[in-house]
Amino acid sequence: MEKLAVLDCVPIVEALERADARFAELWWHWFFFATEQAERVITADPMVWYRSDARRMGQENYDDMVAAISSPATVRAMLEDYRAGLHVDRGHDEADRDAGRRIACPTLVAWCAGWGTPYLYSCSSMWLACK
Repeated sequence: MEKLAVLDCVPIVEALERADARFAELWWHWFFFATEQAERVITADPMVWYRSDARRMGQENYDDMVAAISSPATVRAMLEDYRAGLHVDRGHDEADRDAGRRIACPTLVAWCAGWGTPYLYSCSSMWLACK
């Protein structure tokens, strides 16, 4: 890999090792989305689950989002990302760390300020642990 950019995400192993009650309260969806029940809940009434607002998103974006979340296959694909993060990806990350493999290319890490993971932890310290 020549270059890496990560936007608003953290290394899963680092995040889980730092998980505490605050993390569980704010990021409960990581664990819920990894379950089979999540698909049933979301696809039963996706508009209630996502509670999106066409005025804030813009009509075209809203229409695209509604089309996506109305498709059970799309909902499954979105949830599979969380499932992989907690299982397959986590295993790969742990194996890489145990073998001493680190990110060796120039890396750009960007995240939102004031909410989410940066509110709980230092994203830069989490990524530096992988360098």
